[in-house]
Amino acid sequence: MHKIPGFEILEKIKEGSTAVIYRARKNDATYILKVMATEYPSQYELARFLNEYETLRQIQSDVIIRAEEILENENSIILVLEDFQGRSLKEVYAHRSIEISEFLKVAISISLALEAIHSRGISHRDLKPQNILINPNTGQLKVTDFGLSSLQAPETDNGHKSGILEGTLPYISPEQTGRMNREADYRTDFYSLGVTLYELLTGLLPFPAEDPLEIIHSHLAIVPPNPRSIRADVFPVLSKILMKLLAKIPDQRYQSAVGLRADLERCLAEFEAGGSVPDFAVGMHEANTFRIPQRLYGREEELQDLLHAFHRASEGARELVVVNGPSGIGKTALVSELREPLSRKDGYFLWGKFEELKRDIPYSAIIVAFRGLIRSLLSESHDRLSRWRKSIQTALDQNGQLIVNVIPELELILGKQPPIPEVSPAEAQNRFSYTIQEFVRVFADETHPLAIFLDDIQWADRASLNLLEWITLNPDLTHFLAIVSYRDKSVSPFVLECLDSIVSRGGTIREIALKPLEQSALRELLSETFSRDDAMVQSLALQLVKRTGGNPFFVREFLRTLQERSLIYIQNEWKWDMDLIERSGITENVAELLTGRIDHLPDPTIESLTLGATIGNRFSLDELSEVQEIPARQIFANLKPALDEGFLTVDGSTLVFVHDRVREAAYELLSPADRDRLHYRIGATRLANLTEATDDETIFGIVNQLGAGKSCILDSGERAQLVALALRAAQAARSAAAFRSAVDYLNLAVEFLPEDPWNTNYHQTLMVYTDLAESQYSSTNFEEAQRLFALVLSRARTVLDKVRIFQMQVESLVPQNRLAEAIESARSSLKQLGLAIPARAGKFTALPGLLWVKRKIGKNIEELAQLPEMTDPQDLAKMHLLMQTIAPAFIANPNLFPVLLLKMVNMTLQKGLCPE
Repeated sequence: MHKIPGFEILEKIKEGSTAVIYRARKNDATYILKVMATEYPSQYELARFLNEYETLRQIQSDVIIRAEEILENENSIILVLEDFQGRSLKEVYAHRSIEISEFLKVAISISLALEAIHSRGISHRDLKPQNILINPNTGQLKVTDFGLSSLQAPETDNGHKSGILEGTLPYISPEQTGRMNREADYRTDFYSLGVTLYELLTGLLPFPAEDPLEIIHSHLAIVPPNPRSIRADVFPVLSKILMKLLAKIPDQRYQSAVGLRADLERCLAEFEAGGSVPDFAVGMHEANTFRIPQRLYGREEELQDLLHAFHRASEGARELVVVNGPSGIGKTALVSELREPLSRKDGYFLWGKFEELKRDIPYSAIIVAFRGLIRSLLSESHDRLSRWRKSIQTALDQNGQLIVNVIPELELILGKQPPIPEVSPAEAQNRFSYTIQEFVRVFADETHPLAIFLDDIQWADRASLNLLEWITLNPDLTHFLAIVSYRDKSVSPFVLECLDSIVSRGGTIREIALKPLEQSALRELLSETFSRDDAMVQSLALQLVKRTGGNPFFVREFLRTLQERSLIYIQNEWKWDMDLIERSGITENVAELLTGRIDHLPDPTIESLTLGATIGNRFSLDELSEVQEIPARQIFANLKPALDEGFLTVDGSTLVFVHDRVREAAYELLSPADRDRLHYRIGATRLANLTEATDDETIFGIVNQLGAGKSCILDSGERAQLVALALRAAQAARSAAAFRSAVDYLNLAVEFLPEDPWNTNYHQTLMVYTDLAESQYSSTNFEEAQRLFALVLSRARTVLDKVRIFQMQVESLVPQNRLAEAIESARSSLKQLGLAIPARAGKFTALPGLLWVKRKIGKNIEELAQLPEMTDPQDLAKMHLLMQTIAPAFIANPNLFPVLLLKMVNMTLQKGLCPE
C-alpha cells in the first residue's frame, strides 16, 4: 500500500489500471484517496487527474462527489475526496433485482446530478454504474470519476479525434466511438445513462457482446431489445424513456436533464398513486438551451457526390475527391460525414491535417492519419491484431524500417525491423514510393475499404504531394478513397501542379467546390436551433447573410456572439430584436470577432493561449508548463476560461483549437517580435530535452520553431547547434525521400554558418553544402545542383572530400539523358583519383585487359569469393564511379563498356571485393 504523509490508510477499495482507491483517516475524519496507479504517470494520466480536480471544484453540488484537495506526491498527484460511505450502483444491485419505485427514485437522483453537471457546461463522458455511488443507509447518491469530463465546446472541425477510444466500451455513446460525424457533447451522458438504467432495470446490458468491434457496431447500428421483453412489469412509458435515452442520433435523445427528470417524476407520482403509469408523450418539458444542431445544412448535393464516390471506392474503385472553398465553409464537416458509412462497412477513416506552422515537416498530416489507424488496430482483439501484424509484415517484407522511420508507432505492432541498406537518392525515392503504397494496400480491400482525408493541403510539403500522386495513380490499389481539401484562396502552385499531374497521367479527380449557404439553409438552421417556424426566423436569416456571407463557421460565431450579448434571449421561447442586432456594431469580420472575444479573456489565459497558438493547432499541457515554467495544474487553470468560451477542446492529454481561425486569431494577437520570441522559447525548451533517441518528428519540430524564432538566436554556440540540428533534420527528411524539405532545412543551416565558414568551420560547412547539392539534385533542381557542385569542388581541400560530388555529378547527368557528359565527368573524376580511362575506345582496346584478367583468374575462379573486402576510401570511390559509368557507357559508347568492366575486375583482383 502507498504511504501518504498525514493519512492513515484504512483499506484499499479498488485497484484499476490508472488509479488505486483507498479509504484513509486524517484528524478523526475519513477520506477517499485516488492515487495514480503508476510511479511515473504519463502526460495523459496527469491531465486526467488535473481535469477531474478542476471539474469537481467547479461543480460544487450535493449530488457530486466533493474534492477536498489535491496533493503532490513525488512524481504524481493524489486526489483527496469526501467519504460519504457510498458504494457503487454496480455493487449495491449486483445480487438483487431493483423494484420499480426504487428504480425511479435512483433515476431521478442521477438526472439531478446530470442537471448539476450540465448546468456548469460540463459533460461527464464516462457515466456507468461503477461511477454512481449510493449510501445504502441514507439513500444519498453522488456521481464520481470525472477524469474524462470535458467542457461543452461548440462544434469543432470534427476531424481532430485522436483515434483513442475514451470511456468504457459497453456504456459509450455512438458519437464517442469516433465513427460518427458528431462531436460527443453533453448528450453523450444521456446515452450512457440509458445503458446504465437499462442494465439496472433488466439486469442485462443492451449489447452484451464481448468483441470490441461488435460492441461498437451495436452502439452505431443495432436497436436493443425493448425492456418490456426482458422484464414484464416495466410499463410502456418507462420503456419509451429508456429507448429515447438510447437513441443513436443525439438530436433524438433528451436534450436536457430537466426534461428527463420531469418525465421520471411524473412516472413516480403516477406509480405511487395507483401502482401503474398511463402512457404519455415523453420529452415535452425540455429546458431551452442554446445549441446549434450538429448537422449539415444546405449540403445535400455535395454530400451525395461524396457518398457516391465512397460507394464506388467500396465496390473496388480508386477515387480522389478534392473539396475546396474558403476557410470556415465546412470542408471538414462535409468529409467527416463518411465516418458512419465507412464504419458500417467495417472500413477505416483516416484523418490528417496539415498545419501552417508545420509545413516543412515531411508527411506531417499523413503521419497523424496513420497514427490514428495504428492506435485503432492496437485496441482490437489479440487474434485480429495478429492477423494485421502478419499482413503488414508480408507487405513490407524487409523494408519495414522505412515506414517505422515515418510512423514510429508501427513498431508497437511489428516489433524491431531490420536496417535499411543505403542506396542512391533515385533508388531511395522509388523504394519508398513502392513500400508506402504496399503499406496502404494492406488496409484497403473488399472487407474493409479505406478512406484517407488530408485536410488543408495548401500547407502540405512537397513529399506529401508526391506521395498523394503515387498512391492515387497506383493501379493495384483498390477499395480506396482519397480526399483532400484546401482553401481556394491560399492554395500553393505546387498543390495545383500535383493535381494537374495526376490528371495528365490518367488519374481522375472529382471536385466539390463548397459555396456559401443560401438563405433557405440558414432559415432551416435557425428554425431548428430556436424551435421557430421559417417565417419567424426570416429576418434573422437575412441579417446572417448580410453579416456572414453565408459562411457556416462565421454564422455560428455570429449567433454565439448574439447570445452572449443577450441580443438573443429566452422569454418562454427564444426571441430577438432585429433593430438592436442591426445597431449592435458587431463586426462581420470573423477574425476581429474572434480577436475581440479572446482579448476579453484574463491575461494569464491569453498568455497561455497565444503560446499554444505558437506551437500549432494542438498542444500539450506539459509543453506549456515547461515553456512557461509553471506547474501543469496552473496552466490548466489558466486555460479553463478559454475552454469555457469554446475556443479549445480536450483530446486526451492534448488541447486542440476548435478551428484554424481561432488559432489564427490568437496568434494574430502577438506582435512579430513576440512571435519570434515565443518560437525561440519553444524551440529552446524542446532542445533542452533532446537526446540521441529523439525521433525525427521532434527534430523537425525543434528546427522549425528555432527557424521561426531565428531573429532571437545571436549566440555563436546556439547558431552552431542550429546548423547541426538542421543537418540532422535534413538527413531524416532525405531518408524518407522528402528531398525538398531537406533543401529547406539545409538552406537554414547555410544561413546560420559562421562568417568565412570554409576557413573557420571547414568540415561542417563541407557537409552542409555537399548535402544541399545532393538534395537539390534529388529534387531534380539540376541547375542549382550544378552550381553547388562547382562551389564544393572549388573549396574542398582533398580529393576524398570531392568524391561525393564526383558521384553526384555522374548520377545527375544520367536521368537528364546527358550520357556522354556523364561518361566524361566520370573520366575526369577518376583521373583525379589516379585511374586513367581512355577517351576513345575501339573494338580491340579491351583486349590486353581481357588477356590479363584471364591469366590472373586462371583455373581458380572459386577463389574469388575468398578475396578480402575493399576498405581504402579512394579505391571504393573509384569502384563506385566505375559502376555508375557502366550503364551510360553501355548505351552511349559500347566500345568503352568492356574497358570499364575490365577495370572493375582488375581492381577487384588487386584490391579486393567492393563491400556493395
